[in-house]
Amino acid sequence: MLKSPLVSVIIPTFNCPFLSGAINSVLTQTYDNFEIIIIDDGSTDSTRDTVENYHSKVKYIFQENEGVSSARNTGIRASVGDYIAFLDADDVWLPTKLEDQFTIFNRKHDIGFVYCDNYFVNERLHPISNYSRKSPLLEGDILMSFLLDYFLITSGLMVKKECFSSIGYFNKDYVVDEDFEFFVRLARHYRAGVVKKKLFLRRIFKKSLSRQDFQRNSTYDIQIFEEFISNNKIFYRNNKKILNRRLADLYFIFGYRYLMRNKNFLALIKFIHALKYYPQIKVIKNIFFCFIPNAYRKTPKKIINKTNKKQK
Repeated sequence: MLKSPLVSVIIPTFNCPFLSGAINSVLTQTYDNFEIIIIDDGSTDSTRDTVENYHSKVKYIFQENEGVSSARNTGIRASVGDYIAFLDADDVWLPTKLEDQFTIFNRKHDIGFVYCDNYFVNERLHPISNYSRKSPLLEGDILMSFLLDYFLITSGLMVKKECFSSIGYFNKDYVVDEDFEFFVRLARHYRAGVVKKKLFLRRIFKKSLSRQDFQRNSTYDIQIFEEFISNNKIFYRNNKKILNRRLADLYFIFGYRYLMRNKNFLALIKFIHALKYYPQIKVIKNIFFCFIPNAYRKTPKKIINKTNKKQK
């Protein structure tokens, strides 16, 4: 009699050329009591043929294009495992990823999810030398730490399936940042376990959805944060100063990106919001730059040289 898989691996995909690599990285795991569910979110390429090459090793579900949140939710509902592990189609797990995380669940029975660290790589899986992130790798109640530093990544997460019955699934209203919004809810209600190892490769490339539109991404970052503090008034009141500073920093980063694109008025609006939440010298300095013509504020050295020439 075949035993039911304990872990369901959910891989949403849409016209992803790296899908085979993701599937292979699951099939070579040292822990083997799992099922793989591919949710094809309306692909128009050869995704179906790619999955069919694996025959009975994976479960294939096709749906009309509804976005990654809907695809993940479809996979969760179709799963039979007690644990859900997510893998984006352009990422790759290292061989002991599932085993190491399942070991943590066996040791700690009061946690709802386990995460891990990762390497950042390019399209060819080569390390990106100038792209780094130091994850705090904390366990237990990580909510505040996560709000201050978004260190959870979907491909590094394993979650008890029962958590979804309590906090709900991914929010389909978010085109991007759907993972961040879900992580906030997850960390708000459940304690975390952590494997202090780099257990997957996170691809970073220009066409990835999370890098395509800084304006949309920043807007959602702030919207989700503000909705959280609005819906958790006691938590906000008890941590008001530190949360306000974090929100001010999000507005500052948003404004700075506008400034670098010579959109001074939009930058000014974001800087004013940053001042409202937490006054800082760096914000005031950049408000000043909003009123300097673009040609004169590219570098301080250029401004000095132009001034010296006029004096001569």
